[in-house]
Amino acid sequence: MIVATAPAAAKADTATSEGNRNIVERVHASLQSGDVSVLNEIFDRDRWDEAVTACPPGWRLPSDLDWKTLEIAIGMDAYDAHLERGRGAGLGDRLKPGGDTGFDALFSGYSDPHENDAFVRLGDRAVFWAATTAGRDDVSALARHRDVSADRSTIWRSKVNQTYRLSVRCVANPTP
Repeated sequence: MIVATAPAAAKADTATSEGNRNIVERVHASLQSGDVSVLNEIFDRDRWDEAVTACPPGWRLPSDLDWKTLEIAIGMDAYDAHLERGRGAGLGDRLKPGGDTGFDALFSGYSDPHENDAFVRLGDRAVFWAATTAGRDDVSALARHRDVSADRSTIWRSKVNQTYRLSVRCVANPTP
């Protein structure tokens, strides 16, 4: 599985390393200052229905199975990969900035529709959609997601309302 190095919904040109460096520098500066206007400009977080079509041609939103494959590849027990909540002690650290996988999850938080789409957990959480639906609750349809936290060493797996706005990380389609 190949993982994109920048969020699919980045508005700036990310085709070059210079474009990637510019986005990373601006995001880090925004996280340091707490000025979310920069994040609003760079990231157009997606509701689930938008996320499933956000990736460029040849790429797609990873499924829950894709995420499990990544988690197992970096050392998670196959049984644990199917569990809910925090799993894989120490493995979340491998997906954080500076980790040894190159994933370098940016702690850009998420937008909560129940809080006027305000940024939540900015600088603390990296929250990504999975393409897998997960039933309904009393508010909306649900989908799987992954969450890497600055203060937790595990990788969080659970269901979330599809009306939230989370980050998108794309995977390459398999070659025939």
